[in-house]
Amino acid sequence: SSSWVPPMSGRIKPNYGSMDGYTAIPTEAKVVTNAPGESKAGGSGHRDGVLSQLPKELSQYLVFPDPKAHLRLSSQASWLDHICCCLCLPYALFCKMVLVRQGQIGLTWNGDEPRIIGPGRHYLMSPTHSLFAIRDISDPVIIHGPLKIIRVRVGELGFGIDTENGNPVLLTAGKHVIASPTFKFNSMLDLTLRTNELGVMKLVRVETGCVGYAYKRGELVILQPGIHVIVPPDRFGSILSTQQQTLTLPEGVHESSDYVPLKIRADVFYRIVNPKRALTNIRNVENQIRETAVSTLAGIIRSSTLNEIANSSKVTYSKPEDSKAGSLSL
Repeated sequence: SSSWVPPMSGRIKPNYGSMDGYTAIPTEAKVVTNAPGESKAGGSGHRDGVLSQLPKELSQYLVFPDPKAHLRLSSQASWLDHICCCLCLPYALFCKMVLVRQGQIGLTWNGDEPRIIGPGRHYLMSPTHSLFAIRDISDPVIIHGPLKIIRVRVGELGFGIDTENGNPVLLTAGKHVIASPTFKFNSMLDLTLRTNELGVMKLVRVETGCVGYAYKRGELVILQPGIHVIVPPDRFGSILSTQQQTLTLPEGVHESSDYVPLKIRADVFYRIVNPKRALTNIRNVENQIRETAVSTLAGIIRSSTLNEIANSSKVTYSKPEDSKAGSLSL
């Protein structure tokens, strides 16, 4: 039966004009979103807040759906197929009949050519024409050989790699029809995550109350709230909270100046005010705070009597009968 054969251009070039069923913006182009109903060459036709938040370094890799790209599917067997079946009845008994239901598409191979058939009854007359799979037309990702049909929802980005040059390809919201043997689709990016892998690059999301840090050209760089892209040889470190935090110290027994053993449980409240200074001078901030707090607390207990500790803190002290150490809760 008649079916759609995707054009095979063979290459994806994310920083040039129209190619392979989609359109990319130039390297120096500014990303502009449109209100509902508006149209723009290479645009998605609707407002997508994701694009306005992306780093400018990624603009050269953004790819917009081509509004002219669409699948031309045959809905049923052609009259020529029925005539051939009637005239060649013995052969028709051995030909392959495929039924594709409404809301589905059939993926077939005719030799080494991928083809797509629409809803209806189809007769695969050629001995080299065979059914590969039947997929729901609403599936977000349909891959059939070099043909990819990808639907990206608003708020997401589709991520793939152009294996010819190694560049990432970021698909914006909409339906993308890509026919290229060099394009490899990887996954949908969840931009609510703190980090997303873009091949060797990394997309980092920093929220209010935190800072990120990375090493660019060997120098420590603090990443303020927003979305950042880290490209090798630069390296991303981690996310550091600048909010007030609580660190529970390990329970320990310390002797007061009058030689009374006390079991101490304590918490330390701290906040990092200068992240760059802290990361430059301290290898492990949390471990350093814990060790310093434990030694400081032990020094305070050793230099104070039990009476001074009891009068300076509103605490309760009790000495279990089966233990020589008292219990002091701070």
